[in-house]
Amino acid sequence: MNRFDKENSLPVLGCPSLVLCEGKADVAFIDAILSHHGIRDSFNLGFPNGPHWGKDGISQYLVGLRTKLDRESSAVKNLIIIIDSDNNPAENFQFVVSSIQSANSDLDSDKQYVVPSAIRQSEPGNPSVTIATIPFDAPGCLETLLLNSVTDGSLQQHRCFDSYWSCIGFDRNPVNVRSKQKLSTILSAHNTNNPTCSLRTP
Repeated sequence: MNRFDKENSLPVLGCPSLVLCEGKADVAFIDAILSHHGIRDSFNLGFPNGPHWGKDGISQYLVGLRTKLDRESSAVKNLIIIIDSDNNPAENFQFVVSSIQSANSDLDSDKQYVVPSAIRQSEPGNPSVTIATIPFDAPGCLETLLLNSVTDGSLQQHRCFDSYWSCIGFDRNPVNVRSKQKLSTILSAHNTNNPTCSLRTP
């Protein structure tokens, strides 16, 4: 169990904001961003961990989360749900909305979550709820966002990557798949001591 698993299983959430991600790779990314800006201590990070994983586990996670939020020592005032855009950001936003509504059907009326009406719009409540997609307003996933930041042509190896990707035919695959394939290639090429590293296991 790594530190993200331990944080995910905390019985009490002592930070004012909770960021709910699809999985550990997303949590690791958000952790790095928050730490870089010196605000990590203001956020708890969580993710669905079974029996349903990823976005399919959001509803079940929210039902269990309500028990933690109702404890007197809980400090959470803001819930931010971050999900991949996949092929359609609007559809995935609606998927999260439906997940919240499904969770609400298992909760008493005074324990239900508020439901945002638009992407990145915070809906006031206890807690407030915001839904964000990655990348903003475009198809893809976390790997798509990261790939855009490392394929600017500044490194000599990029010419090699382009030739390899073209030969293998990565661009014939859906955006999520090809983003993961391309980023994995780059990570392996630049980590000779650990060529099997990934976003989840650095």
